[in-house]
Amino acid sequence: MPSGSVSPSFEEWWKVAPKILHDADWTLEFENEDGKLSHHSSQWGGQWMRIDAVLDVPLDPNAAMIRPEVKAKFNHLAPSIERGVYLNVLVQTLGVGDAVLKRWVDNKFWKATRFLLTDDLVAPEPLTGALSDQEFENVPHLARVTLRRDWPQLGQAGMMVTPHEPEDDKDDELIGRSMAFLCAFWKNPEDASKLCGVVLLHLTSKKFSVLAKQHFGLLTRVAADFGKSCVTTDQGGQELREIDLNFYVVIGIKKCQRGPPLLPSQMLREGTVRVAAGDHLGLGMWERWDEERFTLPEYLRSFIFSLLGQPEVEVYDALDGRQLVPYQAAVPRELWTSIKPALMTAFAIQKAAYRHVQGGSCAPALCDDTAARFLPSGDASFSDEESIRKSKGPVKIDVRNRGGEGEGDKDSDEEVSRPIQRKKSSKIGQLWRANESEFVLERNRS
Repeated sequence: MPSGSVSPSFEEWWKVAPKILHDADWTLEFENEDGKLSHHSSQWGGQWMRIDAVLDVPLDPNAAMIRPEVKAKFNHLAPSIERGVYLNVLVQTLGVGDAVLKRWVDNKFWKATRFLLTDDLVAPEPLTGALSDQEFENVPHLARVTLRRDWPQLGQAGMMVTPHEPEDDKDDELIGRSMAFLCAFWKNPEDASKLCGVVLLHLTSKKFSVLAKQHFGLLTRVAADFGKSCVTTDQGGQELREIDLNFYVVIGIKKCQRGPPLLPSQMLREGTVRVAAGDHLGLGMWERWDEERFTLPEYLRSFIFSLLGQPEVEVYDALDGRQLVPYQAAVPRELWTSIKPALMTAFAIQKAAYRHVQGGSCAPALCDDTAARFLPSGDASFSDEESIRKSKGPVKIDVRNRGGEGEGDKDSDEEVSRPIQRKKSSKIGQLWRANESEFVLERNRS
């Protein structure tokens, strides 16, 4: 999967922030019509600072913020308050709603933060975010921007910015450094037509400086203005949200009662099945999925690599921090549109090989623009995604949306031949059991 490694500081922010945001033990320092400023002790020493504001924005929190990779790609549609003062260039997409950006930042909130809190914003090692002398001037720097929807609770959304170190020193322009901060939005419980917004910062000092205390009003006002700019409803913002809504397509697979789909093979070996109808496309040989655990994202990457020779294709197993069920994958719509004809042609040949190997009339089918389904948050939190990928136990997959699996397909006219010396069992064989609502993939303990 095209993704970068997760630094401890990045992970710690996401672990700690939900508890901090919903902790009642905050000390109010300042409040006016723009919002309020509070602080909370930190387990790393120093303190957390949060600025809360109520925004007159009639948006659902999950739709309010736009994915960083989308906003950067369509920067010309950025709201006017940001155009020319807050520019993003996409460097790398790490996942859906997770990107490294080259940024130029020069707005009032960052200027006020730098001026009033610079000495306090040199964060401890677990929460990297130290400021340089040039922090938040209009100079380029790299930042990782990550969006989480239905976070920290269902119906809420959060976005975090953390500094990102360049992989090399070739770009002499990157002389600035981003600060680590997090913002979150949820519906105002007292007025559903408004949003509650919060900006969360970490300070190393346990007390505010005299200068900062004198300007709490300024910090609160410019933070509220910044929050409004993030969720603006002007024409550019609305166009961006429409693009964001359709930027990815969710692919699903069904009709897998007899096992996972096959993969193209480049060599004739034990267990290989030949499909004469695929010879003219170089798809005359097929083999079983040879991994212990099947997930559609991994399968699609392997399939696309075999078909098109693209090793780093954008196929993702999560949407905005929410883990998709194993039989779904997310793909940029533009990419899917370009590869779909070739992929579906090849997949039709796979069906013929599958029916011959497994018997029966049913064969796995791919479908696009399916409704996303997510694993329970307890099963796929950000911190344990890696352990989920490495899970070796039986995998239960809910397949309620099977779309007439028992009916079979009638497109099985391709000519097939017997598999070459097909074995009765293999070292990592798969046994798939199907019933009315689920099928289970488990190791064949032969």
